[in-house]
Amino acid sequence: MFLKELTPEEKEAFIGLCVHAASANSIVEDTEFEMIEDYCKEMGITFFNVNKAVDIEKAINLLSNSETRHKKIVFNGILGLLNADGSYDQNEKDFIYDLAYKIGLTEHEVMVQSDLMERYLRIVREISNTL
Repeated sequence: MFLKELTPEEKEAFIGLCVHAASANSIVEDTEFEMIEDYCKEMGITFFNVNKAVDIEKAINLLSNSETRHKKIVFNGILGLLNADGSYDQNEKDFIYDLAYKIGLTEHEVMVQSDLMERYLRIVREISNTL
């Protein structure tokens, strides 16, 4: 929904971080790759070779200089990805919190965004259960 706002460089960094995040727990689920493909479509990226993902440090350096709104968009996108398979383990939590710290999000910003994502996912599950 908000990924279109990212610059072309931020989009590439975001997708690269998604690839790294998906493998944070050493288990890459099909749902995670499907979500990365959906993210690419949303951003107007027609093809992305996951084997040529941007180096994680390069992506972090780029995003650390981005505006706060864009950092939050990236954080939320990756947080959603890490929850896509219904499992959000400690390795994934460590990855996302380390990323947030390195790109310059405050602890308060991380807590607010995490809380919003939890509420969003709970609502999606409730809707899904009523269909």
